[in-house]
Amino acid sequence: MSPLTSAGLAFGIALIPTFGWLYFLFSDSQKRKSLIALIFIGGIATVIPLLVIQKIFATFPDLNVIQIIPGKIPNVAIAQLIVIIFLGMLEEIFKQTFLRVVDNKWLLIETVNDSIKLAMIAALGFSFAENIYPYFFTLLQYGSYKELMGAYFVRSLFTSAMHMSVAGIFGYYYGISKFAIDFREQSRWSGEKMYLTRWISWIFGTPQSESFREQKILRGLFIAMGIHGAFNFLVQFQLVMPALLLVIGSFGYLMFLINRKAGSLIMINSDIYSHESVIPKKDEDVITELVGMWIKEKKYQDVINICERLLERDPDNNVIKLFKVQAVDLLEGNDPYQKTLSTLLEKKPIIEDQSQITKWIELQKKQGNAIPTNFQESAAYKKFLEEENKKKEAAPTFQLDLNK
Repeated sequence: MSPLTSAGLAFGIALIPTFGWLYFLFSDSQKRKSLIALIFIGGIATVIPLLVIQKIFATFPDLNVIQIIPGKIPNVAIAQLIVIIFLGMLEEIFKQTFLRVVDNKWLLIETVNDSIKLAMIAALGFSFAENIYPYFFTLLQYGSYKELMGAYFVRSLFTSAMHMSVAGIFGYYYGISKFAIDFREQSRWSGEKMYLTRWISWIFGTPQSESFREQKILRGLFIAMGIHGAFNFLVQFQLVMPALLLVIGSFGYLMFLINRKAGSLIMINSDIYSHESVIPKKDEDVITELVGMWIKEKKYQDVINICERLLERDPDNNVIKLFKVQAVDLLEGNDPYQKTLSTLLEKKPIIEDQSQITKWIELQKKQGNAIPTNFQESAAYKKFLEEENKKKEAAPTFQLDLNK
């Protein structure tokens, strides 16, 4: 079989499971198909730096770490483990770098789940390219059709799931880092000490929100590299069942993260937009501390009730939104509180809270309008705020007396 025929056939058979994964995971996605295609193609492109590195290693053997490490370490298993971890680290670094560059340029991520799913799409693109070459192409060239059937099943299903799992887990932590100020505040009011964040802030002299951001990004990267390295090591030593269990466990954990309501919550990026609360800062701090205390005491229904009332007054408060969705997540599956919830509320709470800024941005996107950098000073946005305020005035309000 000619190389061109092998390449075309490898491309075709690799495309089938890729479309299957895209349909399974993103058929109900609200993201534009063109955006999904862009991220997918970018994921394919992340293979290029690895091919360049391989070419450099072949041209300059003295720089070939893959060969140098086994020569320096007598224990074969340990040497192979280090090489595998090194290769896995390179793959994850390139994939996460691409996600960060694209997001920084086009501000694609509005929710944590956006970050997870975009990272998974990029990983699927990488896996697609890797399946074509060297795996399927090489087996077709040598006529190893029996081996191709086994490799096709394993790589299309489990290896692709592994790539998406580790990328998605990184995407989760990157998504949290996007809204670092709000997640850090929510964690602080929940009573978390965040010793590592404070230590990093003290060592490098950076704001705690920035330290929290980098801590989350590094945690996601290290977890992704660790799972990837462990998977490659298990496969290298033909420990099939542990490798499968690792993939299933990682993918299950990723699905759990995607299904958390906090992941679907549309938030303002506090680094770009800011808002002034209509509640005095002192009163807001007292209420937020109370909400954090109730979360620890498992008074989830009380948290939901007070958060809903606060969001009527301050719909742009991301911290209160986070507390609300956290309470709803914790409440579900807890029978006594679930019964209370169904009794007190007309319907099961769903997270539809959106800030005024986010509502306006989405409206402009639907109408096909460009969003200027200083849109908050525009006449169109001010008119929109006036209309929203009229709606609030017509709706029932509440009075919060902190002295009671």
